[in-house]
Amino acid sequence: MHFALAILVTGIAFDLASIIGWGNPPLGTALGIAIVCAVAVLAAQTMRFGVMAVVLELLWGSHGHAVPIELFGYSISLRMGIFLAVCGAMLWHLRKTPIRALLWETYRTHPLRYPAGALFLSLLLAGILGMIRHPWNEVYRDANAWAFFLLMPAIVLGTINARDRSMVLQTLLMGAGYLLLRTYALIFVFTHDLGGAWLPLYRWIRDTRLGEITFFSGGFPRIFFPSMVLLFPVLLLAGYRAMRVASIRYAMAPAMLAGASIAVLIVSLSRSFWLALLGLGVTGCGYYAFQWLRTHAAPRCSARIALIGGMACGGIAFAAMLIWLPYPQRITSSGLSATLTARLLTSQEPAIANRWQEIVPLRAAIAQHAIFGNGFGATVTYDSKDPRTLAAFPDGKYTTSVVEWGYLDDALERGIIGVLIELWFLVMMIEATRRARADTAAFGYGIAGIAIVHMVSPYFNHPLGIGAILLATAMVASTEKTPTAGAAVGVLSGS
Repeated sequence: MHFALAILVTGIAFDLASIIGWGNPPLGTALGIAIVCAVAVLAAQTMRFGVMAVVLELLWGSHGHAVPIELFGYSISLRMGIFLAVCGAMLWHLRKTPIRALLWETYRTHPLRYPAGALFLSLLLAGILGMIRHPWNEVYRDANAWAFFLLMPAIVLGTINARDRSMVLQTLLMGAGYLLLRTYALIFVFTHDLGGAWLPLYRWIRDTRLGEITFFSGGFPRIFFPSMVLLFPVLLLAGYRAMRVASIRYAMAPAMLAGASIAVLIVSLSRSFWLALLGLGVTGCGYYAFQWLRTHAAPRCSARIALIGGMACGGIAFAAMLIWLPYPQRITSSGLSATLTARLLTSQEPAIANRWQEIVPLRAAIAQHAIFGNGFGATVTYDSKDPRTLAAFPDGKYTTSVVEWGYLDDALERGIIGVLIELWFLVMMIEATRRARADTAAFGYGIAGIAIVHMVSPYFNHPLGIGAILLATAMVASTEKTPTAGAAVGVLSGS
């Protein structure tokens, strides 16, 4: 309870710092520097705190610009600041021989060392080809997110034993809880007349790139945060815990978190999230149907699954209740169900039209260097239907290195070989988490949900998706079985 309260207070403080920094950049810079320094000090004491900070920033910061830091004419995102602080703390710990020995032993025995090595080589090749074929600034802009993989040693050190892993996963669950509360609060704010309070909130969310607030016909708002993609491992992890506890009473809290995650993924009106939910749901139903046919009895966790389903329905009903609260005056006349139907059946809106417009140019660009790819910085030009793009490019011709089809984007940069290596890595990672069982297996199945989203909305080339991959990879590391693990834990806790 105390830990959940601490995360809640931290989340409120994070948003307040972001709002203050948005309204007063010099003060925001001071707050951002204070946050980065605090993370550096805590991570230098125990690497677990650095990993917890990374997890919370990913959950709450979306694109990482929640608290911009302006120094010497340069803008540094809070995510970059925390990244540098955690990397610095990692180097501080690595000055000790037992820690270095532990990391080497972890890599030497890790079940993903070969696919991970192949993935690294494909990224290195894409960087080299990009430098040869494209301007440096395009290569940097396209490839810089992959630097997030440099946090891998830090996350291994921060999840080195069962206690550390438990606290990091608890941070993920509690941090997701605050993300859910923030979403519900904004649903209420943007569907009621609060005296114009919505306008600064809208600008804050837009300018800091925390998310998107889109109004549909009738005034119904779409509240969307890119970091909601992390709710897929959260809902699987919380669902697993709800099924494993001995008493239904203790299952209520994790079942509520899992159900609310499903509800918010639906209410976000993201069709890529819906596709992933459908894929996970069909797979789960198929698995339990197979179990039923094999044993001629309902799975023992049927009651818990029903509880989670009920919580999900309750989460959607709660969103509808917030919208229909008569006081203060409602400013929307569009029902949630009508908006969901329109979102499902509309096929000509700019987001979908742009995706289809990208396919032919993407196919032609991929064919130029189909085997090893065009390298980072490769671009495609297509006819955009997005009103914002048309305002800047009246002819509709839009050139970009960022496309919506995740695996096609990977093929553009790294070719067929790169995509096959990526899929090999993902399949082996999910298999490794399955063999690990318990929380790790549930988290790995959540990565499968992100893999489905990546088909139509790129996430595995972004710190949000990479961060989930790093956590899963670290959790399957067999550090506690290595001969140096005990000594390393003592050194870390005593640093």
